[in-house]
Amino acid sequence: MPGWIVLAIVVAILLVLLAVFYKRFIALRQQVRAAYSDIDVQLKRRHDLIANLVETVKGYASHERGVFDEVARARADAIAAGAEPPAERATAENTLSGAVRSLFAVAEAYPQLQAVQEFKDLSSNLTATEDTLQYARRYYNAQVRDYNTAIATFPGVVLAPMLGPFLQAHPQIELEIVGQSGFIDIVDAGYDAGIRYGEHLEQDMIAIPLGQPQRYALVAAPDYLARHGRPKHPLHLAQHRCIGYSYTRTPETWRFAKDGKSATIRPSGPF
Repeated sequence: MPGWIVLAIVVAILLVLLAVFYKRFIALRQQVRAAYSDIDVQLKRRHDLIANLVETVKGYASHERGVFDEVARARADAIAAGAEPPAERATAENTLSGAVRSLFAVAEAYPQLQAVQEFKDLSSNLTATEDTLQYARRYYNAQVRDYNTAIATFPGVVLAPMLGPFLQAHPQIELEIVGQSGFIDIVDAGYDAGIRYGEHLEQDMIAIPLGQPQRYALVAAPDYLARHGRPKHPLHLAQHRCIGYSYTRTPETWRFAKDGKSATIRPSGPF
């Protein structure tokens, strides 16, 4: 197989991997954000229920001011931690949970409060919210795990460090990767940039090299060589049925160089 075919296959695979990972990267990141948003919704509901619960308990245990102040401070800290990273926010929420347990301990000392329908409803809604919150946290952790796995394995381990900061700096950008074997006018087709192989550039095109010069390798099936013999010089290839390639309608020439000598042929064959 000629070297250009191998290179084209490698480039095509890399482009496909980039496109597939880019879509998966965006999808996983959006899923993590959506999962965290679900937690945020449940936490806000929890904060509101706790505030209403405190007011209800106050009506029957107004002298328990220390407990009420503790819950109020913990609730305020939890709300303020909403803009902090998940770890710091979780710490504030755990502190609030401890204060709420103290509030329920006070409520248990007042049997008449236990019979109040409003207290029952608030307690039931808070319990349901806590259950939903636990589920939301488990789902969020699963999404984070999938995201971290994706960026820790190839090609994510290579691409994620580049895509993350780029997308953060340009949140509205959309990336589309298209691979074609023929020449097109990238400006006329609406593309911002293009990659072309070799020296196939228009006169006024601005370009920079992306890698080192490529070397070709010519290959042949053992059965073909057994029937037609092995060429001993590049010029002998003119007598063989070769598979040519072209980026335009004109087949590309093959260039060989060794020990300061060079040879150029245009392959012939049915393909």
